Amino acid sequence: MGNGRFATGGSAPESVADEIHYPGTYLAGCYNRLASTIGGRTVSNEDMVRLPDWTALRYRCLPEGAPPGDWLTPDHPALRHSHVSLDLRAGTLTRRMLFHDAEGRRLGVTHTRLVHMGDPNLAAQNTVFRAYGWRGRIEIESVLEGEVTNAGVDRYRALAGRHLVEHRAGVEAEGTAWISSTTATSRVRIGLAVRTSARPLAPVGRACTATTATQTFTLPIKRAAPVVVVKTAALCTSLDRPPADPLRRSIDRATHAPDFPRCWPPTMCPGNACGVLEQLFLRLGCRLDDDLWRRTVDYYVRRTCHGSTLSSLVHGWVLAREQGPNAWRYCQEALLSDITDIQGGTTGEGIHLGAMGGTSTSSSAASSDSSPTATACTSTRCPSPKCPVPHSRSPTWGTGTSVSGSGPDGSASASPRPPWGRCPWSCPETGANALPQARNGGSASPRADTAAIPCSCGGAIAMRTLWMYQPSEG
Repeated sequence: MGNGRFATGGSAPESVADEIHYPGTYLAGCYNRLASTIGGRTVSNEDMVRLPDWTALRYRCLPEGAPPGDWLTPDHPALRHSHVSLDLRAGTLTRRMLFHDAEGRRLGVTHTRLVHMGDPNLAAQNTVFRAYGWRGRIEIESVLEGEVTNAGVDRYRALAGRHLVEHRAGVEAEGTAWISSTTATSRVRIGLAVRTSARPLAPVGRACTATTATQTFTLPIKRAAPVVVVKTAALCTSLDRPPADPLRRSIDRATHAPDFPRCWPPTMCPGNACGVLEQLFLRLGCRLDDDLWRRTVDYYVRRTCHGSTLSSLVHGWVLAREQGPNAWRYCQEALLSDITDIQGGTTGEGIHLGAMGGTSTSSSAASSDSSPTATACTSTRCPSPKCPVPHSRSPTWGTGTSVSGSGPDGSASASPRPPWGRCPWSCPETGANALPQARNGGSASPRADTAAIPCSCGGAIAMRTLWMYQPSEG
């Protein structure tokens, strides 16, 4: 979960860093360099610093007339159900778990986590405990853990990873826990404060070390009375502008932050970028509605020249809301730049496909002998004498990424650049699309170099298999 300034992983708050779990919070621009001795040599490595963990929450059941239960985690054998969901629209991560012990007592736990999109310093975690088949108390420890290292990657664990020094921790009188530290060499000062509130109200125990601040709650629980614990975190550093004391500022931000349940309802959740943008527009006197959206999109679609290949990808994402065919056309145009050098300098690394999938593609995945080519229609009838797509009744494919053939005017052409505004894998006369047919079988073999897809104009759309597109492999 992140807002562009800092991000927190989706790890279980009950777990500590180990071979499976790795809670981590990271700040943009917060780096530190350390020297390590590896095999008798001094190696200098720079890391994005793992910051103190504000999400940690431990709990155990104290049933009436029974001994205290174990501290529960997702690895405990009493866990019977676990489900994690990420709401991309609301910007929230929800984890639901159900624990069931040998005596039939059940405990339901729901964590909801977000990083605030409106206030770049804030994050929050709302936890609800529900008892089924028993009553008693539940003991909860809210922990602010500063003893963290960069040790998430096995092959880097021999390198020095303790980037934070000069720790101090404490709990304010009003109940806000805090921790202060500094990066070892880059000297970035970090202040992290967490306000923990619980319902029902109860006395709070406090325990602090130099690197950890712990608040303990012992709350009554029964079936009709769930327990709610909310952790609201504020992160400030010496990188912030205007400059201020990071610790004091983080304590103030956490103490005065809005309550999670009342001020952050799901429809206007601060993790929701759409909701934040809507509020900003309303403050400017602009009310967003579907008609305004359509008119705005139409305005820019008619005026955009797509000088960047990423422009087509953005248009495809926007148009996907209501104009599926047009959205797919723009996405295909962007993907074509992954196939052939349509702009004189783009590569075949699959960057646009990576952007669609939310990841990137390694350049080593493509090779010159498997680079796909542009398309060609075998029809001799062309709507435009200047159409850059080559036509021939028997298209000939080059050994690399170029296409050889005769254009409508009889001239030879190679490495054509398909016209913008036209589906790249389509016949320029009828607009027939080759890719869906090839995907569903067509005449393309999964490993074939070329495929000829029949077109209603009497010709055929020829295409070369894409290295990243193999129908038999999905």
